Amino acid sequence: MNKVPKETPHFICAVKDQFNFLSNCAFRLTETKGSTVRFESSTVYIIFSYQWYTYEIDMEIGKTGDHNGYSFSEVVNAIKPDYKYSCGKIASKRESIDAILTEYAHFIQDHGKSLISGDSRTFDVLEGKRSESLRKSERWLGADSLRKKAERSWQQKNYVEVQKLYKTIKYDLTETEQKRLKYASRKIQIKDQPRDITE
Repeated sequence: MNKVPKETPHFICAVKDQFNFLSNCAFRLTETKGSTVRFESSTVYIIFSYQWYTYEIDMEIGKTGDHNGYSFSEVVNAIKPDYKYSCGKIASKRESIDAILTEYAHFIQDHGKSLISGDSRTFDVLEGKRSESLRKSERWLGADSLRKKAERSWQQKNYVEVQKLYKTIKYDLTETEQKRLKYASRKIQIKDQPRDITE
């Protein structure tokens, strides 16, 4: 048996109430299962979920027939990245549930009209932001391995290797790593300077 938060009945009612405006946008309620509520139009679906183990509320939106949906945080990042949340995502009490769902509803009404209408350009922006985020994650994963090698080289005072490794990820260096790169470069420069030999 799937577990659901004790406030799930209130959550389901609150979703239906706060997102009643979707019916005016050709959406219909298609599923209420456990702690999940789903709305669909001919082009877009929206799913609201309430996790029993974290009490986290989230919203997923995507093209109908496509399982590659976007979370509320992805939507905010793509549509209005400077948006300031007034609520979190964790709700163990009815008041918190209402506050979070109210914020979601207001955001969609104020900023997400093109999204719920299925506008292709808006979904292209969402996909572009996701791809960019994935590229950054992959770059950081690769950089993490290089950072560990650079750290070992730093401890061994192998400044040539430190310089080479840090230059590979020079656009992602922390402040400390930037200082180490400058220090290593100076050390190499001093070492390579010709010595003044007088006879």
